[in-house]
Amino acid sequence: MFCQAAREQVYGSRYQWIILGYPSLSTWWNEPTDCSIQEIIRVINGTLQTRLPPLSIDDNEIFFKKSY
Repeated sequence: MFCQAAREQVYGSRYQWIILGYPSLSTWWNEPTDCSIQEIIRVINGTLQTRLPPLSIDDNEIFFKKSY
């Protein structure tokens, strides 16, 4: 996805990429791509990345599971 964004120049101050979840570093760097690391870094610089809390649904209650 970020390689394509680099190719189409859809990054920088006029764009905001919002990433739900927080992928591991291996996800970013081990995907097969024809982009350079510099191109990927240029695109992901300034992204908003969130961590989704693990939730458990038990009948009528939702529990937030803390993980540190």
